[in-house]
Amino acid sequence: MQILVTGGSGNIGKEVVRMLHDQGHGVVVYDKAAYAGTAPVEAIIGDIAERERLAALTAKGGFGAVVHLASMLQFGCEAEPAEAIEVNVAGTVNVLEAARRAGIARVVLAGTLATYGTTDAHLREEAPIQADAPLYGLTKLIGESVARRYNALFAMNCLCLRFGAVLSGQPVASPGVAAALATLCGAATGKDVTVKGVAPCERRHFVYFKDAARAAAMAALAEKPEHTLFNIAGGSDCVTTFGDLAGLVRKHAPGAGKIEFEGRSGDRGTMDTSRAERELGYKPAYTMDEAISEIVARIRSA
Repeated sequence: MQILVTGGSGNIGKEVVRMLHDQGHGVVVYDKAAYAGTAPVEAIIGDIAERERLAALTAKGGFGAVVHLASMLQFGCEAEPAEAIEVNVAGTVNVLEAARRAGIARVVLAGTLATYGTTDAHLREEAPIQADAPLYGLTKLIGESVARRYNALFAMNCLCLRFGAVLSGQPVASPGVAAALATLCGAATGKDVTVKGVAPCERRHFVYFKDAARAAAMAALAEKPEHTLFNIAGGSDCVTTFGDLAGLVRKHAPGAGKIEFEGRSGDRGTMDTSRAERELGYKPAYTMDEAISEIVARIRSA
């Protein structure tokens, strides 16, 4: 199958591309940033704001699915609300419309735990959205709602994945929790770091970027899932605080620099991933300890 991956130059995107390529699928990357992944695939520099260019690409590409990962992240959305709507809402509509015109039924949309807002609850996909849900989460919620209408109106089969707090330790394109986590893990080099936007006591349900990527690849290829919205997160050990995460970095990098925190964004609940397990076959492959160990080893070797 030919598969288009928007945002394929990002941390999750490069891993999705590698996984799909290794399974024998043809992959095309569409991203504003240059592609530097390991899989030898076609890469196109482009913006999801370019509706007609996207439509032309999907019309001639012979794609069987689209994995849409291009996005503006948390703190960037709060700082630039108008741009957040243009990128995360209008850009997502452009992707859905291009797929519709080309007759592509399967579009996988990347969403977020932030959609639920501040809560300590155990979160199934139908959990209520809290009034303080950040703009980032709301833009993703709108994208999910539009995708449902495309499913109903045009017999498409768009699937939406709400990722937990994604842990990769690598730089990201815009500020958010992923950027805060990359800063935190950067202490493994021995440098003192200040993690902005979150407090050490805040709890998140984390997911390693490789697990998130595997879920996205599974969703692109899933035959007949009953539902269209899925929580994607790590195991129960991945529900922890940023302070405890800092402790894991120190465990695997005894010479780690000092880690300080500045700011707060609120707790998030525990994600129930049983639906994704039943219908997509998703199970996290990494414990939190294994993920941090791998991240620290990569940072220190670099």
